[in-house]
Amino acid sequence: LEVLGKWEQIEPNNTDMFYLRGSAHLMRGEPGLAVPWLVRAAKAHPGGTATPVAARALVAAGRTHDSLPWFKRARKEKPGDIDLLLEYLAALRAAGQLEEALAGYKELLTTQPKNVAAWVGLGGLRQSEFRHEEALEALDLALEIDPHNAAALANRAQSLHAMGHIREALESYEAAIELNTTNAEVRYHYGTLLHSLARYDEARNAFRRARELKPNHAAVNSLLHHTQATLCEWRGIEELLSLIHI
Repeated sequence: LEVLGKWEQIEPNNTDMFYLRGSAHLMRGEPGLAVPWLVRAAKAHPGGTATPVAARALVAAGRTHDSLPWFKRARKEKPGDIDLLLEYLAALRAAGQLEEALAGYKELLTTQPKNVAAWVGLGGLRQSEFRHEEALEALDLALEIDPHNAAALANRAQSLHAMGHIREALESYEAAIELNTTNAEVRYHYGTLLHSLARYDEARNAFRRARELKPNHAAVNSLLHHTQATLCEWRGIEELLSLIHI
């Protein structure tokens, strides 16, 4: 970034510098700082690589709704890019535009019925609508094609939990974690389920690992503190009961 800053002083309107500076911020985990540079690069070079990168940076910065025009523009530039289409559909779903996302998933699955990512996306969309039985249908189809898909297993666990199928939900979470050990969100949801079952030691371990993976996850930190406090209370009660028994 220091070198790019010097470059900016020499050539303040160099569009390659815009793209490289935005990419550098992304690599440093600073999507908010990356966005203005990448947007400037995308505007300067329609059809270039900056357009989809700008869209992804906006999503990472929590500006999913703002990312949609850039995804649309990128899709016009690369209409046959299925991965880009899936990113766009996920952004639509995150932005609450569920009908458009649903139409996109159905259209894609008509031509690519074995596209696992599309089935997982459709399952996630149905979860957003609290239609968990339909979510499970889509996720089970994804797992028929790829039994070791961690995202499908994790989403399946959430729907099973919502439907009250606790044992199956735990098994699905555990399988997802074994396949992908670095997903903080899955650890968080797994810990939440363990906490609800009063399995506090296991829940604390899940939250601790989630915090290691994503230190600034507010919900993880909150539940970890709550779980630790609950454990202290339980151990205090156990100690008191043991004294009374003596």
